[in-house]
Amino acid sequence: MNERDQPALPDFLPDDEGELADAVRSPSASGAAFEERVAAVIEELGLSYLRQVSMGVSILGRKRVTDFLVYDQQGRSLGIECKYQAVSGSAEDKLVHTISDFDARPIKHILVFGGEGFSKNVNGYLLSTGKAIPIDDLRGYLVFYFGLADRYAEFGKR
Repeated sequence: MNERDQPALPDFLPDDEGELADAVRSPSASGAAFEERVAAVIEELGLSYLRQVSMGVSILGRKRVTDFLVYDQQGRSLGIECKYQAVSGSAEDKLVHTISDFDARPIKHILVFGGEGFSKNVNGYLLSTGKAIPIDDLRGYLVFYFGLADRYAEFGKR
């Protein structure tokens, strides 16, 4: 495969050559790298989290595992599902189920999404639910959800 046949690296990864660059070209590796970016945001804010947490059974009767369970010392918690899509495809069809399943979960959940593969319509649907945010908005969401008042000034003026 020559250089022009290589898929572009996801926008959240450094554009360099080497093993990392080769490894993240596969869809599953891109999803894993996307989850690492989510973990980095959570850690930077000083919040605690667990990964791949079993949360009972989905509305379709399947075992439900959430990507992140984020929590703080005051007992607040939030589940985060991550969806990354580099190219258009059928993964979009599953998102409606994911969003509707959030209401059946024992704690509040959001979907964090990224990648160029989501259609304009699905992107609009996700944002309209109030239960999905693009990766670039995650930090602000977590600051306000967990009441990290010492960071509020980063988002406004006096």
